[in-house]
Amino acid sequence: MNNYAKICFSIKLYEKFKKLINKISKYSNLNIKNNCEVINKKNIEDFEKAIESRRKIELIFDARTVLVCTPLEIIQHAGKTFFNILDENGEKLYCTDKIISINILQDRITYKKEEITVLFKLRGGLAKRYTPRENETVEIDKEPDTILVANKGENKEILFARLLRYDSCCEIISPKSYRNEMKDLLKNMLSNYGV
Repeated sequence: MNNYAKICFSIKLYEKFKKLINKISKYSNLNIKNNCEVINKKNIEDFEKAIESRRKIELIFDARTVLVCTPLEIIQHAGKTFFNILDENGEKLYCTDKIISINILQDRITYKKEEITVLFKLRGGLAKRYTPRENETVEIDKEPDTILVANKGENKEILFARLLRYDSCCEIISPKSYRNEMKDLLKNMLSNYGV
């Protein structure tokens, strides 16, 4: 049995075991400690080792989904832990709960993470009551009731989720790639409603 077959077999066993533990916990008074916490801790340790040793990793989600990527950092957001990774499609966040295992590869990392500064404009009441985050600086704009916010180093997915909540009171000014990505995101959202 080759390594891939062993991994697939062990993943299937793990998934069956996890379902069994959840059923037992649900239908009994037994409070069985879920093995997921132990696996999560090991995955976080392996992710940190890969960053320190500057090696690529394989993220294993299930028997058919394996992603080879570059580990960047571990992010805590909204009470959850995420792995920030880089693959051929760019930077992404994956919740640690979704990952079954991590394999550290022999391939060395050549990527150096650069902190991008994103400039966005806030208008109206939001501009008046906005409190900048620790990684942000604020300038008053020429237009009345408008401020310019420079955000440095925040993860793109987390930043986009926050800026979307600001609705029409927010506009990304630069970098142009972020502005275009936000436009595409909004077009895709509107296409769900036939707009």
